[in-house]
Amino acid sequence: MNKKIIIRTLIQSLREKSNYIYFVAFPITLMFILGAVLQGVFNNDLVSDIEPLTVQYQIDDPEVRGIFQQVTSFTDGTIHFEEVANKKEGLANIRQQTADAYLSFSDHVEVQSRELSNVEKTILQSYLVEIVQEIKRQSIIMEQQLPPTAGLVSADQFTDAIVIDQENQRETATSYQYYAIAMISLFVLYFSETGLSMFREARQHGTVQRELVTPLSRKKIILSTFFGHFVFGMCVVLLLMLLSQFLFDVPWYLRFGFSYFNLIALMGSFLALGLFLETVGDRGEKRIGSSTTQIFIQLTGFLGGAYFPTNETMMRFSPLGWALASVRESLWTDNPLHWVGIYGNVGILLVLLTLSVVILDKREVF
Repeated sequence: MNKKIIIRTLIQSLREKSNYIYFVAFPITLMFILGAVLQGVFNNDLVSDIEPLTVQYQIDDPEVRGIFQQVTSFTDGTIHFEEVANKKEGLANIRQQTADAYLSFSDHVEVQSRELSNVEKTILQSYLVEIVQEIKRQSIIMEQQLPPTAGLVSADQFTDAIVIDQENQRETATSYQYYAIAMISLFVLYFSETGLSMFREARQHGTVQRELVTPLSRKKIILSTFFGHFVFGMCVVLLLMLLSQFLFDVPWYLRFGFSYFNLIALMGSFLALGLFLETVGDRGEKRIGSSTTQIFIQLTGFLGGAYFPTNETMMRFSPLGWALASVRESLWTDNPLHWVGIYGNVGILLVLLTLSVVILDKREVF
């Protein structure tokens, strides 16, 4: 790549005043508006909106099974226990999403589950601690040959003993925080328009023609120009992240590098998409690439949850959804990081950029 072309392209983008309105002022304004209007949709109650957990279990010891069934009969609607015949059935139900966890009691307690949220893990752990303690207590009573009902807790006592510790849990995102991340993700999609005009304006101003008479290869010119715009996009994402942390208390600092790479990968993939569509669709008076880009942006934003929360299935069909889900989960849960947003969008970027370079390099009229 050519350093001078990269710097020239970056400076041109920084001098363009409309970029600050379009990529900074506009998204920040929408964060305020949508965050204020939709406050009622979001709340910070960590437990009330959680679907009841279905926990299946297998206990071979009849005495332990009896104590377990008596104690778990006191549980409220937060968690539901079901007995299964064997481990194979329990794990199969988890895979089929008809159960959330499987317990096996022997000389120790074995727990296997689907990928639970931080809150769900805490709920399950809270119940298991009390259940195991009660089983141990009843086992001691039986060993000492005391009456079977001696020391057995009542339903009220058991319910009172279950305390779901929310002190160390991260609060859920507020409406402002949700839309801060969503608007950053949405507006980086509009870098596809930058990709569309990347060489169109350069042709009109004669910049491309002047560069082609230099000793630089076409590939180097294309890649250098693209990278100059990409660096500008990196600056925009960084500025929006800093502003949203200051204005809306978005906890970027918890996973700053991971979140930043997700967002710039998304930005880069759509910058490459714009360049590719301009390369194959916008020739002469035709503007097929421009209209196609707008369709891609709106469809990606809708499926990915930029306008309102969507389910996981819909988000899987959107590059924005990959990034948005990964970032949100990294900031508000302790689950392992999901790299699909970075890998997927970097893959799209490399494929589309490579195709654009090959096509433009072979085309007689650049």
